[in-house]
Amino acid sequence: MLWPIHIINISLLVASVTDLDLRLEKAGVHPEDIVVAFLPTQALEELIQDTTAAHEKPKNKADAIYDLMQSFKQEGRWFADKDNSPKARKPKTALDMLELIPKNAQGNRDIGCYEFSSFFIAAARSVGLDAFGVEKKMKNGGGQIGHVMAAIRYGPKNHVWTYDLQNDRRGPALGVKVLSDLEFAAHHYNHLSVASYLQGDLKSSSRMIAYARQLFPESASFLNNSATVFSAQGEHTLALAEVLAAVYLEPSNPLFRYQLGRIFLEQGELKKAQAQLRKALSLKPGYAIALRDLGWLKILLGDGEAGEALLLKARKSDKLLPEASLFLALYFLREKKEAALKALMRELKTQDLHRSEMALITKLQHDVQAGADIRGLQVALKRLKALHE
Repeated sequence: MLWPIHIINISLLVASVTDLDLRLEKAGVHPEDIVVAFLPTQALEELIQDTTAAHEKPKNKADAIYDLMQSFKQEGRWFADKDNSPKARKPKTALDMLELIPKNAQGNRDIGCYEFSSFFIAAARSVGLDAFGVEKKMKNGGGQIGHVMAAIRYGPKNHVWTYDLQNDRRGPALGVKVLSDLEFAAHHYNHLSVASYLQGDLKSSSRMIAYARQLFPESASFLNNSATVFSAQGEHTLALAEVLAAVYLEPSNPLFRYQLGRIFLEQGELKKAQAQLRKALSLKPGYAIALRDLGWLKILLGDGEAGEALLLKARKSDKLLPEASLFLALYFLREKKEAALKALMRELKTQDLHRSEMALITKLQHDVQAGADIRGLQVALKRLKALHE
């Protein structure tokens, strides 16, 4: 489906201050940081009116919007990013996505679930539909950025119908939480926090996650992310408080149990850390990052053989898992397992994995003499982290 470029009139995309802007400011968001990713605009309204003109019923209009968005993906105007892992890129707004529709438009075309949902909500509202965000309820959690979808209410009984543009699905609302506009906006600030964190900007990451927490205080995922930021800032007491609150809200979430174990490990509470990492693995067997950290913990506790086995299992589960190779290398260095270390280096080089880790391991071989004591191994890890930064 081809759309004339003249419909994308950038001069029409400037919107006035909205009621939601005022509510965000009242909730504590600084005016310069206010972003409403799902704001309808005149240009978007023109596009969607053309798309839905042949339909009268709300659900049929919503389906037409869904089909239009699917066509943009099929034509390569947008690329569905189905990986829900944290991203260093800033989340796109409906305006950003509108500007990417022309095929000659410049810019990254990767679109995730929150961005697809923002565009759908803005598009649906531009033609008078009752559209909003919903959050998928997951027993294992939604990760650092979660999974959200768009939805509409329709019919005399206010049925809710969901649209998952990321995964090409639409259907009745099953196992979802309906989000208020402020709660949905909180997801944007969470994405901004994650992006800033991955870019090394802890100051901005801290501010953005604080907004997300303020807008959606019941979100266990945002509590968990806040703990990550506090931990990176050295605020371990605050980090512990945040992750304990997340675990209280979702005690069966392996990610939050892992986070609690990691923070205990950073504080030197090795036994407590071990209990939480084991709990994470009981909830999610084969959880690579929990296997990695439990392996490192076993080494710190003096059970090197068990630690080595867990680290090898973690690497087997996820070849791209960061630092598992480094932890193994430190252990091999301490135990003077030269053959094992050489085999590890050959594998990393052959598979072209973790170039930075290979460089650090080489430097450790020459510069770090950990000796046979645990304290020496801990000093080596601190040096490693300093080099990595």
